[in-house]
Amino acid sequence: MIIARRGRPVARLVSYRPRGKRQPDVLKGKITVPDSVFDPLPERELKAWEGGVCRVRIGIRSTEC
Repeated sequence: MIIARRGRPVARLVSYRPRGKRQPDVLKGKITVPDSVFDPLPERELKAWEGGVCRVRIGIRSTEC
């Protein structure tokens, strides 16, 4: 079933298919998380996450302070 808005398709409804059973630890030993992930963020990034004025490049979005 196609859902349209003003004659243009905007969504398609499809039947539900349950996913397979989840397997814990399927990536164990295949990836590593460096200890630096727990380091404090630089001030510029911290302001961006807290909703401050300064923004940083994340993905395809890019703006300056």
